[in-house]
Amino acid sequence: MRTPVFIAVLAVASSVGPAFAAGLKALSPVDAMQKFARCDASFFALLAADPNPFGSAIELTRKGTHATPKIRNPWAAVRHDGIQVFAQPIEVGGLRLLAWREDAASVPRLGTFIRWGFEVEGTPERVAVRLNRLLPLHLKLSRRDEAWTRGEARNNRDPANEWKLPAMPLGVLPKRPNTVDRVLAAERSEEPGRTRLYCTLQGDVTPDLLRSLRPLLPEMGQQGSPR
Repeated sequence: MRTPVFIAVLAVASSVGPAFAAGLKALSPVDAMQKFARCDASFFALLAADPNPFGSAIELTRKGTHATPKIRNPWAAVRHDGIQVFAQPIEVGGLRLLAWREDAASVPRLGTFIRWGFEVEGTPERVAVRLNRLLPLHLKLSRRDEAWTRGEARNNRDPANEWKLPAMPLGVLPKRPNTVDRVLAAERSEEPGRTRLYCTLQGDVTPDLLRSLRPLLPEMGQQGSPR
């Protein structure tokens, strides 16, 4: 005979079961794009999920709790070393993702520039409008000339360690010492009919900041090492 305590335990288990199962549901490509738009490490943590939200179309490099699309070397001068063309296009909320692309450079007196993101079919306006449909208000892109952007800045010496609205226009060079811009942008690609949708860090990018926002990217002193 079941005791009242055992019956109570069964009732609790049945009530939390659906919620627990929902928490374990497979992550979707929309989840991935929402994380990507934050321009931080959360996207690369999500890619490490099994199965990853983009499926077999994308080849990943995994290390610890993060994963990243596999490329040869984002620091290389040869552009194609920083590109992975997907096995088949990835459809996400009306976006057609064709490739992953990264590039990085360190320029004396100007700072470090790091970009990572997707090659997407269509114009910047089309891509931005469809991406914005997937995003909460604070992550949405706004038109800026022919590109669409969302930007913020921080001072490496700020004890609050916060990202704020930029005091200087985004993209102005050289950056002030100890300052970094973080930008999400959709702009026309060099490839006809495509948009480059990317996150970028620009300015005085420290190794600690790089590791916290862009895991698995070779550091500035390791740019000769492809992955």
